[in-house]
Parts: sequence; C-alpha cells; structure tokens
Amino acid sequence: MNNLKGKHIILDTNIIIRFPSILKRSEEFKISIPSIVIAELRMRSEKGSDWKKLNSLVEYALKNEMVIVTDHNNKDDNFLEYINYKNGPDETDLVILNLTKRLKAKGENVVLATEDKVLQRMCASMGINTIGLQGLKNEVKSISNAKPSTDLNQKIEEIEKQSKKRIIMTVLFLIAFAFLMFILGKYSDEIINRINIWGKIGILVLVSFLIYWVRCNLRLAYGLAEFGLGVYIAYPLFNLQSISTTFISLLAALFIMIRGLDNITTGISETRYITGTLVEKGWKSIFRLK
Repeated sequence: MNNLKGKHIILDTNIIIRFPSILKRSEEFKISIPSIVIAELRMRSEKGSDWKKLNSLVEYALKNEMVIVTDHNNKDDNFLEYINYKNGPDETDLVILNLTKRLKAKGENVVLATEDKVLQRMCASMGINTIGLQGLKNEVKSISNAKPSTDLNQKIEEIEKQSKKRIIMTVLFLIAFAFLMFILGKYSDEIINRINIWGKIGILVLVSFLIYWVRCNLRLAYGLAEFGLGVYIAYPLFNLQSISTTFISLLAALFIMIRGLDNITTGISETRYITGTLVEKGWKSIFRLK
C-alpha cells in the first residue's frame, strides 16, 4: 500500500520549487500549501520569469482546487526559543512547524514534505512524519490513478524547459566569455590597431549592452564571469618585484572578484534549479547568509 495514501501532505517552499509536478491532482492524498509559503513564492515572483511562471502555476492549482491553502496563525510561544538556536529554523520554518503540529493535534494524518534538515529533525522530535524530495517523487511515481490537468501539465513543462534553457545559456555564455577573453588577450594589439576610434567606441557600447542583458537575465553567469575576470586580471600581476607599482590594479581586480561573488549569490537565489539544493545551502553556509 502506498505510504502517502489517505494522508494530508503539507508542502514546504523548497519542494514546490524543485518538484512542481506535485501540484497535480491526486485522489490518493490531500495536498495543501501554507499561506506563508504562497506569500514567499509571490515575493520570489519579482525575481524573474522562472519565478513568475512558478507562482502562476501555484495560483492555477489553487484556483482549480488541485491543492488547498492552509492558513497559519502566529507561531506558538513554545517555539520562540528556537529562533536563537545556532543553525536553528527561521520564522517561516516555525510557522510551518506550528501549522503542521496544529493539524496533527486535530487528528489529521499529516506529513510535512520538506528538504529542510532542521525542520525534519524538529518534526521527528515531535512525532510528526516528514518526507524528503526524492522520497516524495518515488511515492508519487507509484500512484497510478492521479488525474493530471492538461493545462497544468503544459505549465509545468514550460517551467522545466525555461529552467533548463537558463542553465544551458549560462554554460554557453561562460564558454563564449572565456573564448572572447582568450582572443582579446592574444590578439588585442592587432584588433586595436585595425579598428578606428569610432569603431572601438561602437563595439564597447554594443558589448556593454549585451553584457548588461546577461546581468539582468543570467545573473549567475554574469557573477561567475565577473569573478573569473577578476582572477584573469590579477594573475599576471603577481610579480613580487613589481608589486608596489601594480597594487592599484590588484585592488581593482580584487573588488571585481568581490562584486562577482555578490552577483553569484544573487544569481543562485534567482536560479530555480539551484535554489534549495546543496549548492545554495553550502554557499550560504560559507558566507553565513540567511
């Protein structure tokens, strides 16, 4: 018998982001999304088209009653102590935990679907069942009588295609950027001598527009390229005999790298395929980011 049969599945944000197909209607179990998770997804929708489409998908599923909204109250005073714990849950996690605990107290056979290890540990200590992303995928795959919506399937496919396209474009941009840097580094003098001043200005303007488009639409690719450029600039400057004359250039390269790291952080949070993964968690852990 399916482990989720007849149960009430509460979806955390990280599950919806990485497994939007869960929003398909199923007769085997009830799916609900805490209102605080919906609010979080609506805020993320301002970050780019991927997030807008995901938010639109959630709104569509709610409108067509494929999933339900579970309203939350303020968190219990008993949970306030956890906020000050090192590596403890944030306030959103506490609201989700409180909501799940209340539903269980009402007799609901609840399962919290989350990849958040802190939430999983806290639920285990309270006797609340949880399931991770891979476990949820395996359980849903084994259900044969799900009733998928054609419109919903189309929306999910669009999201998946766009996310994959963004990853591919990021890789292609980095390859093209590395190739361009190689060509400019090797043939810069010849290129400069062959083009007049207006041609140089025109090329700079065109390239600036193209790179700014990348920054607006492929923030992760831009951040990686910017950090790489800082390393590229700094590498030949590490001549200890001339370090005093190249200090300003080294400093400029350093700040380009730092700005690149900032853009990488933003890019990771805006890339749906990376959000909620070990890459994001590891990156935030290194820099103690929330």
